[in-house]
Amino acid sequence: MAVVMTIAAPSTFLHLASDPCAADVVKEAVRRLGREEVVLGSRDALADGPLQDVDDGAASRVEWWGRIYGACTTPNASASPLA
Repeated sequence: MAVVMTIAAPSTFLHLASDPCAADVVKEAVRRLGREEVVLGSRDALADGPLQDVDDGAASRVEWWGRIYGACTTPNASASPLA
């Protein structure tokens, strides 16, 4: 799965949160501030496992997580690390 992002204008922000729940909290804070900014929550905080190919498909991470949680042989959009 490829994630495509555009570069934000200098007056906007992209907020990255370590999990979907944290992303919800940040979204609410941004909303209360009256700002319209992008908030992404990742189920994979990149704190564990290999990172050598994370910007190029992350095959080693997929394999590593497969060993941890069990092999997933069929790609599944709902299993994306991005919320």
